Amino acid sequence: VQGGTSTTYFNVTPGNNGVNIPGVEATITPKSNSSRILVMINLNIRITQNSFFYFGFRRYVNNNLSSTTSNLVNYNIESSGGRYDGISYSYIDHPNSTGSVSYRALAESGSAAASFDLNRAGGNSTIQLLELA
Repeated sequence: VQGGTSTTYFNVTPGNNGVNIPGVEATITPKSNSSRILVMINLNIRITQNSFFYFGFRRYVNNNLSSTTSNLVNYNIESSGGRYDGISYSYIDHPNSTGSVSYRALAESGSAAASFDLNRAGGNSTIQLLELA
């Protein structure tokens, strides 16, 4: 199991579409081209107003972008602001490589006016990778 944790405060604003979330990244080297990778991401967020957001990840093989998987999670919230939530999602990926494979969580605002914060109140966001034979 490989993993990464971020406690860095980060704000996603409208127009930040498909932005990498700092620190929520991890690297694994699969033993076989046929290996599957279980990608598990947990985010600590604070919503600033009613809106919806998209979450996913980017895959890099040997430091080259090879895939972007967005819209894994569509998150819709009705809140007047200040609501804290945890979002968890997982995905079984097939990178078809025995090279270094990195995953970076991404997020984007689905609203023209809303933003959200990550790790604002001392929380943390994590990513874990598990190779499945």
